[in-house]
Amino acid sequence: MSNAMNEATILPFRVVSNYVCGICQQVEGASRYDKHPVRISVPVQRSVWKAEQAMEVADEHGRVIPAMVKPFLKWSDGSVRSYEVWLPLNLARKAEKSFTLRRATGVKPDVLPVASLDVPTRFNVSVLLQDGSRISQQVEFPLPEHTSDFWVDQAEQEFTIAQPDNQPAFYGAITRRLWSWYAGGDFAIRLINHLPGENTPVRAVRLELELPVKPTRHLIRQTCIMVDHPRLIESSNPLTVVADAGGVRVTDPAQLHENAADYPVYEVEGLTTVSNWIAAGDGEATWLLVMPEAAQRFPKAWRFEGSRVVIDLHPPDASPLDWQRGMALFQRFQLVKLPAGATAAECEDVGWSWLRKPIVKVDADQYRAGGWRIPFRFEPARFPRTEIQYRQTYGFSWRRGTFDWGDDSFDGLSARLASLQPDQRWRTVMRNNEYDFIASSAKEFARTGQQAVFEKCRQAAEHLMHTDFVAVSDDPWREGGVPAHCIMHTRGAAYPSHMWIEGLSLYYQLTGEPYALQVARRIGDFFLKYLDQRWEVLNGTAREGGWALIAITVIYDLTGNPRYLRGLEKLVDFYLTHSPTSFYPYDAVFTIGVALIGLDRARHFHRDNEVKNFMLNVIDWCIDHRRTPDGLFDYHFDSEVEGVYYVQSKLPDAINTCYLLSGDEKYLRVAWRQYQAAQHVPLTVQEWGRYESGYAAAAHLSWMGCLASFAAKGWLDTMQYSEPWRASAVK
Repeated sequence: MSNAMNEATILPFRVVSNYVCGICQQVEGASRYDKHPVRISVPVQRSVWKAEQAMEVADEHGRVIPAMVKPFLKWSDGSVRSYEVWLPLNLARKAEKSFTLRRATGVKPDVLPVASLDVPTRFNVSVLLQDGSRISQQVEFPLPEHTSDFWVDQAEQEFTIAQPDNQPAFYGAITRRLWSWYAGGDFAIRLINHLPGENTPVRAVRLELELPVKPTRHLIRQTCIMVDHPRLIESSNPLTVVADAGGVRVTDPAQLHENAADYPVYEVEGLTTVSNWIAAGDGEATWLLVMPEAAQRFPKAWRFEGSRVVIDLHPPDASPLDWQRGMALFQRFQLVKLPAGATAAECEDVGWSWLRKPIVKVDADQYRAGGWRIPFRFEPARFPRTEIQYRQTYGFSWRRGTFDWGDDSFDGLSARLASLQPDQRWRTVMRNNEYDFIASSAKEFARTGQQAVFEKCRQAAEHLMHTDFVAVSDDPWREGGVPAHCIMHTRGAAYPSHMWIEGLSLYYQLTGEPYALQVARRIGDFFLKYLDQRWEVLNGTAREGGWALIAITVIYDLTGNPRYLRGLEKLVDFYLTHSPTSFYPYDAVFTIGVALIGLDRARHFHRDNEVKNFMLNVIDWCIDHRRTPDGLFDYHFDSEVEGVYYVQSKLPDAINTCYLLSGDEKYLRVAWRQYQAAQHVPLTVQEWGRYESGYAAAAHLSWMGCLASFAAKGWLDTMQYSEPWRASAVK
């Protein structure tokens, strides 16, 4: 193998410390990550690496380090498409390290001692129903068994909670990750309501587990900002932490050895605010419980109760949970075993290492090699105005309701919804997955490496999987789908033009989260059901079939399952029976753009040349017959006003694709005119304030390919901020 080939197949990545300097210069984040488990997905080029090829990880000095490397995804030819890498990270705050994934050299890395892994194996999940009866189920994991000294154990235990008459009521799963070198585990619980009816009032949901500890001391961080605060607290008394509308806090200032009478009234409320970690210890060990994202669906509560850890996914003293059928309660948590004499500062350090996990950076070109569609390169120095404007589309704030997991009664949202007219209700809940925001944010993270974008991607993906995906329903045209606009979570109507898979597929590639792939498959099957049984809906507009093509092609590309191939072939064959003049001639032009994007995705698997010619003919007809005198496309044809150019989103990408297929610059000039208009009017369907998740996704889908083509032509340079010295040179 040549040196050039060796260099091309050496896969670099970086891991960066994750911290923030907050109010009054408080630094939040681990002072040091100590053997912290880090997972990396490394995408690779087709036909380069064979699955049986042994791989290793080297540090910046070329030394082989302990790591687990295995093929994660494969290309259709059997070559590796993505590797999964796990490694123990030692990293100081404000530092970063570079690593290389490469062909194994045979050098053995240092052996890490096996950590003490007496983590819990038995859990009890219970639901307190509205009538006061409690139903529960015990879930038990086997102890990990491994022959090697360095391993990662990833397991999931599914379970059912039955009613007294043995009818299933709730289906769930607990996932667990353990590492040979780390004295702790990463856990998550998912619990789905399967009871009949639209929703079930529930008084409480609880997860309990036993730890080998008899606490004599309890540790936490009080986070309020005032004199001598924040501060670390050690107490002999148990602590109960809640997450609700007041934030993350203890239930009584006395738990923190505070007397409310010693403070002015305006400071009393903040006295109870605490961190998301809590610890309990005895003479044998200290156990740390970390509850990330606890406030994303609240109220919640957690505490050590003797040797038990109690996590109230919905506390019994809160208002009843109006739990929609098919919706999941979901919570991650970590348990870490520390030495018996661990201080509060040491507990905080480990807690922060989970709350602000290290940031993994993989070069965007590696994602492109792995099949990711991110054409526009991140060059902010060259294109500052474009990048700044584009970044603003991801600058929205999640509003109340964005991560409302079903218990919206705490702030009267249900009552407000009931008082509104049906066409107004959905606007009060701003969580909207329009145009697949998950996909756009995953690609933007891959393109720029900005961790904040990944966090939005993760939150949106989890919201879709657990809150809006209809896991079970009596309605066969709702079960397995996602209601349009995520308006009323699992209670809305689900249909092809408002469901997306690509984002979940990319999230799965980034994280390895198996439930993301499971949900993506089920949504793919939902599309196929429409293809087989509700063809008239798919033929209603060009976007119905277009989004279906994109989704089915994505899931086929990821899984290789032939049933998805048959689905995309059926749609492509149907589209190709049309002439350009009969291809939805009076449909909204943006829906034709969706259809052409879908055809471009599918052509790599079916009738490539015919699809290319068809796309060019369709876009030629639209250019000749659907443009207004100023060069914009109408939204839909209206003979009275001769065109309504309200929405252009997605169409520019289809036009640019035709430019790339043909090499004819006329298409790119047409796309450029749309881009000129987009500098003044956001091109999106819903105008919910300038920046909203649907707009971010529409901008990504509409302009990524165009921007790359404009930049290659030098046209994009004219849109940037002018530089004074260049203006002087002109004079």
